[in-house]
Amino acid sequence: MKALISVIALVMTMAAYTAEAQASSCIVLMKNQRGLTVQTFNSWGYDRRDACQQAKRQCERAIWNGNRHPGARLRCEVAQYGGGYGQQVTRRCSTQLIGARGRTIQYFTGRATGQVRTGVKAKACRKALRQCNRYKNQYGYHRARCMSAEINPPVNPPRRTGPLVPRY
Repeated sequence: MKALISVIALVMTMAAYTAEAQASSCIVLMKNQRGLTVQTFNSWGYDRRDACQQAKRQCERAIWNGNRHPGARLRCEVAQYGGGYGQQVTRRCSTQLIGARGRTIQYFTGRATGQVRTGVKAKACRKALRQCNRYKNQYGYHRARCMSAEINPPVNPPRRTGPLVPRY
């Protein structure tokens, strides 16, 4: 009877530990010096660390074998832990080019997609500001400034012209 109870306890303990074992995946991105993804590696393992080690090994092996351009500086970057791809979101940010006298010349919109809590909104705002600055330099609006409502105001506020004392 005592042996039966110890066998049942052993089986219950084993069942509890095996129920917790889950496969986990990890995605590693091979990126070039500009930060663009060249290739994606996905691997599964008993836990996150194991899955990421395997995926990173695959990526580093691909770089070592030199199946890419020899002059390219490639690196392996862990993109995401856990099972699945996580929640993807798309965020937008608007920027406007404001002339020297305060009128809006042009609107720009940046859009970025990524995982939640990875700075997707900030990336969209950077894209919009980059578009605005490129347009400003291309068309010679040297006294104009790019301003986004979603992020901090620009460092160069508009010039004040005229007297500081109000007229009656």
